[in-house]
Amino acid sequence: MNATLKRIAILVAALVPVAVIAVLVMRDTSESIAPSLSADDVGKTEQVARDRDDEKPEPSSPAAETGTPAAAPVAGTPTSVAVSVTEAPSTVPVTPQTFDYTDGTYNATGTYRSPAGMESVAIAVVLKSDIVAEVSFTGTSPNSTSQTMMNMFSSGYKALVVGKNIDDVQLSKVSGSSLTPQGFNDALNAIKTQAAV
Repeated sequence: MNATLKRIAILVAALVPVAVIAVLVMRDTSESIAPSLSADDVGKTEQVARDRDDEKPEPSSPAAETGTPAAAPVAGTPTSVAVSVTEAPSTVPVTPQTFDYTDGTYNATGTYRSPAGMESVAIAVVLKSDIVAEVSFTGTSPNSTSQTMMNMFSSGYKALVVGKNIDDVQLSKVSGSSLTPQGFNDALNAIKTQAAV
């Protein structure tokens, strides 16, 4: 028994120095392999780590990843709607205009009484849509006074007749002549009878 213990003690005494030497060698080896890092190196390493974190893509929303459509407008929200309004064409019937006299050129003779006796005058009228478009007057008398009155009438009557509705023409005294207009009115009434529709 004592011999065995002695052998173990000798073996342990031999192995302990070997183990210590092995530990020391391993420590020296690790220190030579791992380079020493300066403060600058440490800062650069941290900056690279942050840059890598920044480059990571932002997480997308579940709706974008799955293709979920955007939310529909909430019911009751006012919306603007463009409405085109087209007015219907007017359907009011157009009544054709009617006239009391037929268009054309008419001639007639009128008479009147003067101090010298019965006198007569002749007129010609062009009617268009009941309007006197043109008019002419002819008056002759053997009596000089009657002839003078006829000439006076002839110088001023057209302005009172042309462009007027034939029903609105009724002459009384023209350029100082008061009897000759009666002969003109008499002839005009005859033309109205001729042209009446």
